[in-house]
Amino acid sequence: KMIREHPEYNRNQIRELAQTLMDGRVLDELIHKKVEDYNTRWDELMQRALQRRQQLEKSLQWAQENDRTLRLIQDSLNTTDRHLTAYIADGIDAAQIPQEAQ
Repeated sequence: KMIREHPEYNRNQIRELAQTLMDGRVLDELIHKKVEDYNTRWDELMQRALQRRQQLEKSLQWAQENDRTLRLIQDSLNTTDRHLTAYIADGIDAAQIPQEAQ
């Protein structure tokens, strides 16, 4: 979250400061290299963050699908349990249960 809050502001400040120092011929080669390294690292981190976000979104989707499936199974088991409990309460044994309910 922090990366998304102030990234361009900080990146622009670094770029402006570096340009000011290079315009003044203050260690311009070194500064240029450091800024290039910073920008490369920044881009790599942004790419990794995007990939991680996509991975997390896929994991969330998978978990939601599994949750729905498990809820359907649970509902089916609850229905079966209610039927079997009713059969037992009515004194119906397995031989008397309709074939389609078995």
